[in-house]
Amino acid sequence: MIGGRVEEAHVDMGYRGHGYQGPVRVHIDKRRRGRTAPRRWRWMKRRAAVEPSIGHLKAEHRLERNRLKGSYGDAINAVLSAAAMNFHKLVRAFLRRFLRRLPGLRWPI
Repeated sequence: MIGGRVEEAHVDMGYRGHGYQGPVRVHIDKRRRGRTAPRRWRWMKRRAAVEPSIGHLKAEHRLERNRLKGSYGDAINAVLSAAAMNFHKLVRAFLRRFLRRLPGLRWPI
């Protein structure tokens, strides 16, 4: 999407035995940190931090199935799902601020 080439892919242990032969280097996560270089460990932690938000997008914002055709459809679907998630956050923040200003009304969120 951004025009850059992917040089490395950091994947979890479920990707073992993939048999991929191509220009991208695939790094499979190990169970313990001692076997992984610190630089690579930081990338693995970064990947692990992104996975919950992707799971949330799949479950709550219709990213589980793409109904648009082609690679442009894939990109549009991902952007619209992320926009829906961000819009939902903005609406919640607005409602929090608005309801706090009303006298005698407490909102639990």
